[in-house]
Amino acid sequence: MFWLSGSVTHYDLWWADLPELFDGGGELLNSSYNLAMGYIVSFVFYLLVVRYKEYRDSAYVNNVTLPLIERIIDSSNLVNECLFDNESEKDIEVLKRKLKALKYTDYIPKIAKTFLYSATTWDVFLIQEKQNSQQNIKRLFKFVSHLEPELIDTLTRLESCNYYLSLVFVNRYTDEMKNRTMEELAESIAQHNEIIGELKVFVNARKAP
Repeated sequence: MFWLSGSVTHYDLWWADLPELFDGGGELLNSSYNLAMGYIVSFVFYLLVVRYKEYRDSAYVNNVTLPLIERIIDSSNLVNECLFDNESEKDIEVLKRKLKALKYTDYIPKIAKTFLYSATTWDVFLIQEKQNSQQNIKRLFKFVSHLEPELIDTLTRLESCNYYLSLVFVNRYTDEMKNRTMEELAESIAQHNEIIGELKVFVNARKAP
């Protein structure tokens, strides 16, 4: 690019007044000048249009994707708070102990900062939050060409995690099967919380000044 700029400058200041050293030399020099100008115009167009569009697209994607990721995190936090009074419980023994005391058909506690009421049972609540998160994951994948490979990997593992798969089976349980404890979800919830932790790290990094 510097060479092209130099060529244009020299042409304007000096080369234009040079006599032709051979037949057609003027046309050749003029063609070189026009070619150089074409490269310069193309480069300026790239900077002003293409790169600016990429910047705007990136800013738009951030404005759309970060709230979707935060909704997934908020959903997980809500489930954990309802179950364990902790937004991100990962200790398997704690999970097993608390889940063993709950049945799918039990009513969830009312959480002061939400509109949840005790008329909702655990199976309905967990499945609903799973579906909300999966919808947000689906929306995120619409921007897959703009997402970092690390984020794509995290979302893929979350989408196919054992916790979501377990709730698919819970949704098909008979009433008799739902009348048992939720201890079977302990390990899958722990895995799910680990993945959500990765999303929290991602969001915090993006929001860091």
